[in-house]
Amino acid sequence: PPEVEREKPRVALATDPEIRVRVLKGTRSAEVASDAPMKIRILKLASEFRLGAAVRVEVRSGRLHVLRRAVGGDAAEIRPTQGTIRLNGRAYRGRLTVRVEDGRLLVVNTLKLENYLRAVVPKEMIASWPIEALKAQAVAARTYALYQHRKRTDYLYDVDATILSQVYGGKRTERPKTDRAVSETRGKVLLKGDRLVLAYFHSNSGGFTEDSGNVWRVSFPYLQSKADPYSRRKKSAWAYGLSLAELSRRLKRRGIRVGRVSRVIPLERTASGRIKAFRVVGSRRTRKLSGNTFRIGVGSTRMQSTLVQFRKGREGGRLKMEGRGLGHGVGMSQWGANEMARRGLSHQEILSFYYPGTRLTSR
Repeated sequence: PPEVEREKPRVALATDPEIRVRVLKGTRSAEVASDAPMKIRILKLASEFRLGAAVRVEVRSGRLHVLRRAVGGDAAEIRPTQGTIRLNGRAYRGRLTVRVEDGRLLVVNTLKLENYLRAVVPKEMIASWPIEALKAQAVAARTYALYQHRKRTDYLYDVDATILSQVYGGKRTERPKTDRAVSETRGKVLLKGDRLVLAYFHSNSGGFTEDSGNVWRVSFPYLQSKADPYSRRKKSAWAYGLSLAELSRRLKRRGIRVGRVSRVIPLERTASGRIKAFRVVGSRRTRKLSGNTFRIGVGSTRMQSTLVQFRKGREGGRLKMEGRGLGHGVGMSQWGANEMARRGLSHQEILSFYYPGTRLTSR
């Protein structure tokens, strides 16, 4: 997740602001198309030109090219005259800004917040789940996006389209039921006092949520450890094993160079039972890693949480783990929200449970 801040942004005043989503980076070319002619505005020159229904944008010799011609400056905005715009075949609402960053393309999709949420909620939560769970997800995602929108005014984008922020799939991922969840919570956000909260969420807490301070060193009163009985039933238990040689390679790819790993020692557990720190003993050096850093090094989809136990013994140089939960454990558990909604609880009650001390309000 992006770096958190102690100072929480005040609530936004706009009813439906535009959100800037980074949808592509690190490539040298991309195809942009629409069902209707498009317009391009060269940002440095403040000039606008009409395009056809399909163009190729690319970086050549460090400069931005459109239709094989260099444009003035290193950034341009492309928008359809009607309908949606497509980037490498994927449709998006709003417009695209393409620019050169470190010799590669950076593409940002700018669109209205509520339309953005229509393509986030079905990617973050199963669209067939109870409507009250989907509404809770819509409010959490809206609050998170607005928080980042207020915080990142000096950046080229507000949020990423991946799990680095919250997953955004573009127009084709929109679904009627999640559209309804967004529409029926339109403008609703979570506040602590008069400030937006940092509404983190995760897949499954494994029965106990985590204090944000144990993951990112910044603790918020509404992101504390608490028992979560709603997240124990489904998608909770997991097991995983890997060789110490493979662990050494994965840590090295993350810039954690200890040589060949011989031992992994859990050092400290939090109140939720998660491992807060590990000692990794290697042939070259020994390092102390936070639980979150170690999990990312192993692979967050494999070591699904730090709420984990290591099996005794080490057969054939393998590290064996048995754990509960999926994700960092901070904020709302999505499987827990599903269970609460299945039991008849409202999205207001779900949000109150996972973000205690906050209030739900319309901007």
